[in-house]
Amino acid sequence: MELTSTEYDYLDVVAWHPEGLRLTDLAERMGVSKASASAMASKLEARGYLERTPDPEDKRASLIRPTPRTTALEGEENAIHARAAATLAAALSDEELARFEELFEKACQGLPSA
Repeated sequence: MELTSTEYDYLDVVAWHPEGLRLTDLAERMGVSKASASAMASKLEARGYLERTPDPEDKRASLIRPTPRTTALEGEENAIHARAAATLAAALSDEELARFEELFEKACQGLPSA
């Protein structure tokens, strides 16, 4: 894939807000400075993943929105997840799969959330 994990993280946040996010909101959700979020948004905008549109509530601000290119990535991600789940289901017994899901959920609970 042509994206870094950090770039993908930004796109994931924006994709959850198709109505658009202000730059300050994106920075807050990513846990970075406004300058860092602005640099990444500009980079992803130049590559066709994001677009900026005027904020109808504040003429000085703009909203960062996903483009169809970002939406297409979501479809690819879902297909990858479905193939991985099918591979696991084929390789493990029902009991092993249930145990795997239990352990995976437990491990994920210990991860920091964005």
